[in-house]
Amino acid sequence: MGCMYLPPENTKYTSNEAFTEVEIEMIELVNKYNGQPLIVGDLNAKTKLLDDVVIPDDSLFDILDDFEDDSFVSYLYDYQNLCDSNVSLKRCSEDSSVPNNYGYKLIDFCKRNNLYIGNSRLPGNDHMIGLTTCNSVSLIDYLLLSSSVFPLIKEFNVLEFNPLFSDVHCGLCFCFHASVNIFTTHSDDNCSSQRGHARWVPDKENRFIETLVSDVTKFDEISLLLSEDSSTDPKERINTAVDKICDLFKSTANRVFKPKGRFYPSGTSNQLWFNKQCRDKRKGFHKAKNRYSLNKNKENRDEMKKSGKVYRTEMNKSFESFQHALESDMRKLSKKDSGYIDIALNIRNFNQ
Repeated sequence: MGCMYLPPENTKYTSNEAFTEVEIEMIELVNKYNGQPLIVGDLNAKTKLLDDVVIPDDSLFDILDDFEDDSFVSYLYDYQNLCDSNVSLKRCSEDSSVPNNYGYKLIDFCKRNNLYIGNSRLPGNDHMIGLTTCNSVSLIDYLLLSSSVFPLIKEFNVLEFNPLFSDVHCGLCFCFHASVNIFTTHSDDNCSSQRGHARWVPDKENRFIETLVSDVTKFDEISLLLSEDSSTDPKERINTAVDKICDLFKSTANRVFKPKGRFYPSGTSNQLWFNKQCRDKRKGFHKAKNRYSLNKNKENRDEMKKSGKVYRTEMNKSFESFQHALESDMRKLSKKDSGYIDIALNIRNFNQ
């Protein structure tokens, strides 16, 4: 399973070889682990209702009757696995946009590798619909999977737009069931301190998002890394940025979901810089989000986006003020040791 992002067309990060590079890496991984691929992500590809299934001409039956390469025949008739799983060969889409260059490249990529677009074909709120995923206009976020993986997907949903999580995109959520091979290995006591993965808790979704976006310094660091114009290899910079984003998601999950037997610091609500103004803006955002959930119209959506932007701005402002106050106190501390008490008092007063 892989997460994939392709920058929009006609930008400085656009690459005409993007799908080719992904294909090469995917084939290497499939051959190495003898697995079946599943890819999810923002591909900035508009496919509308372009056909991603290749159905061989009937005349091939006679030609292939004496053909001894079973793997080639299986490759040609892979779409039959969809029929056996009661998966529709035709897709649905609410996207009325004209397919773009990336859209045609994505379709070719799917046809060459027997991958199929899961949107509108899987059980869930998107079944036989093809909901838009960007700005309520375009479908550019996809779940791509091989025919043998379709039966494992139990549910696929396009989530409601949340301006704290993305500027214009809706999230994709899918659940799959698969057999798991358990391997037991001997480890020494030094390995026992390694953290387990935090489990997702749906009821804490909002807290997770708030904690994630509150880590202003990490976001600034990632943004600076991507925007700098240096001689560093762009691919290396993007890989570094992806690693930092993954670390940010992991650390946030560990703080919010708190796996059993572990202790992690509390989330946003207990951050020293998260003051009354931040809490007020958060309350306003949740009200706007609830209004949009009850009545999904353009006015409520715009108000939710506006409230989310105001909330993020207030958090950034509060965090920067906190940092400046802390730096000022540290400079005073360097002049006289008694400043320890002043720092503690100033930090406490700032949070009130």
